[in-house]
Amino acid sequence: MALELTWVPLVLAGLAAGLLAGLFGVGGGVVVVPAVYAVLVAAGLPAALAVKLALGTSLASIVFTGSVSAWRHQRRGAVEWQVVAALAPGLIIGAGTAGAIAHLAPGEALRTGFALFLLLVAARMLQRYELVRDAARELPPAVALLAVGLVFGVISGLAGVGGGALVVPFLLWSGLTMTMAVGTAAASGIAIAVAGSIGYLLSGWSVPELPEYAIGYIYLPALAAVVLGSMVAVPVGVWAAHRLPPRPLQLAFAAMIVVFAGAMLMH
Repeated sequence: MALELTWVPLVLAGLAAGLLAGLFGVGGGVVVVPAVYAVLVAAGLPAALAVKLALGTSLASIVFTGSVSAWRHQRRGAVEWQVVAALAPGLIIGAGTAGAIAHLAPGEALRTGFALFLLLVAARMLQRYELVRDAARELPPAVALLAVGLVFGVISGLAGVGGGALVVPFLLWSGLTMTMAVGTAAASGIAIAVAGSIGYLLSGWSVPELPEYAIGYIYLPALAAVVLGSMVAVPVGVWAAHRLPPRPLQLAFAAMIVVFAGAMLMH
């Protein structure tokens, strides 16, 4: 079946996702998932199917958003590639596994779980980064980073996000600066997004009730609209991350995602 979508919310969600990806290295899934879910439900899709399409589409959009964000941060020397390489295997395995788990999980459980995840992200953003950073602390060994990546990959894959909300505070705790943590998280999110997208694509491949132009649990029209907006906004977010004081932006971001979480829980 073909859906008639409201395009403006999706493009706006892409703009917000790109801005947040550049600012905080979070991939933008916290904005994209609720927006795609709401648009699909408004178009007549059952909620249980809409949430899985929203999660898969969000991860697919982060492949593009995260790549541009990581590239922009790398140009400013703000990506620790050794950390990315150590986290990536676990992130890939965890996010890929999450796609299969999401296919088996009830849509209501995924929607509630994502809303609770948003509240955890908000709580993290309300913390002062300076209080968790310890410049004297060294990064954990490679084996520990692999395990951390596996856990973060599963959680992020199930939530349809790039993992920055988990990776950034972990890297700050491990001694990286704010800008290095954001850039490294953006690069790490690409591994989550690619593996998670493949997982959602394969797990939803043979689902009969999918709408037209859906490839597995990735809905291409929504993906195109979100990517269009995010590509415009990512450079602005990266510019702001390296110039603006982060605290007011963190508070605004936390307030915004609390609203999104409430909307997901009340639907």
